[in-house]
Amino acid sequence: MKKRITAVITASGFGRRMGGNKLLMDFNGKPLFQYVVDTVANYSFYEAIVVTAYDEIMGYACKVGADAVFNPYNAEGMAASVRLGAEYAKDCDGIMFFTADMPFISCSEIERLVSAFDEYGGIIVPNVNGIRRNPVVFSSEYKNDFLSLSGEQGGRVVMNKHKDRIYQVFFDDETPFYDIDTPEDLKNFKKSVDK
Repeated sequence: MKKRITAVITASGFGRRMGGNKLLMDFNGKPLFQYVVDTVANYSFYEAIVVTAYDEIMGYACKVGADAVFNPYNAEGMAASVRLGAEYAKDCDGIMFFTADMPFISCSEIERLVSAFDEYGGIIVPNVNGIRRNPVVFSSEYKNDFLSLSGEQGGRVVMNKHKDRIYQVFFDDETPFYDIDTPEDLKNFKKSVDK
């Protein structure tokens, strides 16, 4: 049976390794954050939530039909975004957490993860050549675990608490799961797209 999954995009980071707000930086003609927001908006999620501290991102999220949640606590770290996303998620079966710096994720990868959640529930994690990556789908039964996170804690804490409920979906191609963290990433990935 098709489960109701809320997508939560965390888009509140400072981009310290990038030396500026990477989410607003140009990546092949549009701001970096728009790629994942557009992909999520084009997939038939039960609900889409963008958690951000930036007006530009809030405005764009609303424009494409997502719910924008303002994060005034972004100085605290990742946990603030995750908590707000979990808190604002309506009555759903699962929450799929995305980071806003993954320009190559597509509906094809999302569909495989969603299908696994429909079948197994629990926690669905993409495994790319032996490494666990984002986005991860969590059953909403773990919502309270997310609400108790603090600082730089994120989904890994919840996964470690419920290891017996993890189901991995294996992927060979790393590209959809790349995130852009440094100026070198920005340059290298732009080059690879230009080819």
